[in-house]
Amino acid sequence: MELTNWFTFDGFQKYKTKSVFPKNLVHGGLEVDGHPIYVARTNHEGNVLPGYSYKGVGYFVFEKDVVVKPLEKCDLLYGDNIKFKSRHEVSFFHPHTTFVQAGHTVLREPLFVGSFSINGIFYCGQLMRNGVCAIAYDGLVYLNDTPPYILTFNWPTTTIIK
Repeated sequence: MELTNWFTFDGFQKYKTKSVFPKNLVHGGLEVDGHPIYVARTNHEGNVLPGYSYKGVGYFVFEKDVVVKPLEKCDLLYGDNIKFKSRHEVSFFHPHTTFVQAGHTVLREPLFVGSFSINGIFYCGQLMRNGVCAIAYDGLVYLNDTPPYILTFNWPTTTIIK
């Protein structure tokens, strides 16, 4: 069962207005110029890599390299039941139950989404099962083994009434 929704952009000519984009695209921050940084994913050499999109370009990490793709080669995450939570609010013991799986390796190992600040701006990138988050920024790969935010499902809480 697919728990996430991904919007595939298929060209600027088809879309003359922003109204075709889902209103609830998930973003992990705002750039200095006010443009949102959206959670994105792309296919690359048999892998589905999570990363981010900014101003029509997707930024991803594959192994130790930065991968840059046009928006037409990316999917953008949207939905109302998804949010970034502090790493102190989530459990790394069962990530598949709360973390949003945004991709996978060619060996089908799940890849999640983490977020941390680079030069005062929060970007998102692939979070591996070992807890390391890799983000592509300005042609370099940044790694953080304790990213402060993890993309999770925002399930409603259940209250038991006695």
